[in-house]
Amino acid sequence: MELHKRTYSDLRAQYPHLPAQLVCAARVKATEAMKSALARLNKGRKTRAPRSRLCPLRYDARSSWVKWETLTCSLATIAGRVHLSFAVPAHAHTYLGGKVCSTDLCFRQGTYSLHVVVSLPDPVVSPSEEVIGVDLGLTHPAVTSKGSKQVS
Repeated sequence: MELHKRTYSDLRAQYPHLPAQLVCAARVKATEAMKSALARLNKGRKTRAPRSRLCPLRYDARSSWVKWETLTCSLATIAGRVHLSFAVPAHAHTYLGGKVCSTDLCFRQGTYSLHVVVSLPDPVVSPSEEVIGVDLGLTHPAVTSKGSKQVS
């Protein structure tokens, strides 16, 4: 909260056309980068000032929405809200309908992509009387207590 109080007014004055929530999101991303650099420094690892050529825009529930039924989204921009349609790759279809936590708008090699972070319910696990132990070894990476050898 202290960082917000110290930076918000100056940033809003410097970037008056940027929606307030995106000002906050940019500050959070900068804070994450600084924390990462300081953590490396504290571990005695080589570090430098954070920089990113491909820094994605982070959106939250106040600055964007996603409608899974129509595969559309709305993103806050300096020109107002933009409504877009999007495609979901086949490998990600199992996550359709999940509660949207945040989205990142990325621009790479001339193409925009929307990375959607979703929260899914915990899977239902049926209780079982069976217990399996795994022995990790050199000859066989993993062998179960039933003698099954696991390669990967």
